[in-house]
Amino acid sequence: MAAKAPEVKLIGAYGSPYTHRAEVALRLKGVPYELILEEDEDMSNKSELLLRHNPVHKLVPVLLHGDRTVCESLVIVEYVDEAFDGPPLLPADPYQRAEARFWAQFIDLKKRAFIKEAKENMALLEAQLKGKSFFGGDDTVGFLDIAASGLAHWVGIVEEASGVTLVNGDEFPAFCKWTNAYVNHETVKQCLPVREELVAFFSARKEMYTAQLRDALHKRKIAMATEPAVKLIGWYGSPYVHRAEVALRLKGVPYELILDDPSNKSELLLRDNPVHKLVPVLLHGDRTVCESLVILEYVDEAFDGQPLLPVDPYERAMSRFWAHFIDQKHKEAFVKEAKGNLAILEEQLKGRRFFGGDAVGFLDVAACGLAHWLGVIEEVSGVTLVNGDEFPAFCKWANAYVNDDTVKQCLPDRDELIAFFSGNKEIYMALARATLHK
Repeated sequence: MAAKAPEVKLIGAYGSPYTHRAEVALRLKGVPYELILEEDEDMSNKSELLLRHNPVHKLVPVLLHGDRTVCESLVIVEYVDEAFDGPPLLPADPYQRAEARFWAQFIDLKKRAFIKEAKENMALLEAQLKGKSFFGGDDTVGFLDIAASGLAHWVGIVEEASGVTLVNGDEFPAFCKWTNAYVNHETVKQCLPVREELVAFFSARKEMYTAQLRDALHKRKIAMATEPAVKLIGWYGSPYVHRAEVALRLKGVPYELILDDPSNKSELLLRDNPVHKLVPVLLHGDRTVCESLVILEYVDEAFDGQPLLPVDPYERAMSRFWAHFIDQKHKEAFVKEAKGNLAILEEQLKGRRFFGGDAVGFLDVAACGLAHWLGVIEEVSGVTLVNGDEFPAFCKWANAYVNDDTVKQCLPDRDELIAFFSGNKEIYMALARATLHK
């Protein structure tokens, strides 16, 4: 007799486009689930269930699959895609998967800024949809359609609640056609909040949305090799570029590193990453992949060699969650809250040499800035943030990472990095000393 499949539950909130993402993924896969809605619609009084299962961000959605807990909507969508049978949500081709993840991250990284820069951002998505019913290209809702679901249903709600129109069919015909196709998809409709009820819900917050939308109307700018050689556009001293380099080296992929000048960005960089205008940018033949974590997954999927992500879907979801945690806390925020954030990562490393076990993997590469660059900041500022007594597992991991034979091949020299960052010494001293008050 076959073992009973683990029960699936979803903790969500009414009117949340992020909860909708998880719901539509489950329904497209044909997975039965129980939806547990937080009683407080404004999420100001969170349940013990939510706080227990997502103590890091304390936000919905949270997927409970037997004894496994998965947080973050995009992480959940990928977990559902990999853990359950049914039509695939991500494309089969590694490059197309990388592109879908890039645009999903683009939508999420913009968040409120998406509305403030709505015309420019809509124009970028319009270009992706030309000649296609859905972002994936065929007649099936996929990963990026789900990621963009808030734009299909919720932007119209905000427009109606605020009385301001952002999107029209003359300016964005492909986008409007996609919106109509998405909200009328038979599976999507099963878990799409009723428009009238959502309008009433958001009308209570009318002033906030009106201010954001009217501000958007002042911004009218609209952006728009034969051999599969691998090139990487980067900047000296960037931990994000190091992520891409070490991934390529772990896979044994030859590549050309093209160092750019952040104070005078090249036409090559601006042409190949017109959205963010930042490094790293991976050029694989005629394919361009941006965003360091997206590049990591693309390299893992496009090239042979040791896998960077775990085989198990849940372990992959956990690796992506903690990588997103590190990036969401990145730059100044991580240093300012260093003690608390390092304590969280310390728990993940207990009893392990690397985050994934005995070899450098996806999450180790994602956390590389903490292994090498954090120590450089300590030396430049003269302030110690990490010590072996307080964070023994973390310090052991950092030492193992920087001494890995493959990692060392593309790790910037410590003395040169110290000289490089010493030009911003006052900034790092202020950040480090502020941490010591917490």
